[in-house]
Amino acid sequence: MTHPTQNAPCRTDASGGDRPTLNKTLGSFGFFALAFGAMIGVGWVTAMGSWLEKAGPLGAILAFLAGGAVMLCIGFCYAEATPMLPVAGGEVAYAYKAFGTAKSFLVGWCLAFGYITISGFEAISIGKVLSFMLPGIDRWPLYQVAGDTVYGSHLLLALLCTGWITCLHYRGAKQAAAFQNSLTITFVLVTVVFIVAGFATGEVANLKPLFASHE
Repeated sequence: MTHPTQNAPCRTDASGGDRPTLNKTLGSFGFFALAFGAMIGVGWVTAMGSWLEKAGPLGAILAFLAGGAVMLCIGFCYAEATPMLPVAGGEVAYAYKAFGTAKSFLVGWCLAFGYITISGFEAISIGKVLSFMLPGIDRWPLYQVAGDTVYGSHLLLALLCTGWITCLHYRGAKQAAAFQNSLTITFVLVTVVFIVAGFATGEVANLKPLFASHE
């Protein structure tokens, strides 16, 4: 979201004075792309191998369906809460309305730490995804986490990309939304290509065993 400016529209507050409001720079597709990127992302690309190894193809599909059903219920809750409290702040605003200042303060910090940790995961995933296509970028091994090697080249890519995305968002929502829209369109097109290729050239026999065996 952009910062309030002198040219931004004003709205009358409770005291009768005017207060600045945020410029509306996101359209319908922009909101869709923002939600799509937040929920879909690329985490499944880096984790797909372990999911198939631990659960098998059908087991992973069932897990996706179960997780999707839970997220659908959560989405319905947000769909009810958002019209009731059409204000900026999201979960912090909802917690403040329901439980007061102390609980909303705790919710805000939990969200902040959650976003910080997921940002680290997403940042390091940039190098992981690129290494699938360009194995030569795996340089300067530093340490291992859960059997996976963390490379210095991946950390450098993460630092550069995170800094660039931070600068993009700092410039304003309009530029960030345009970038997010292009990423979403590209992601959907690439996914369609892979789905069509899978149905055209894939074999059902490759799905076996449907469930992973841990004997």
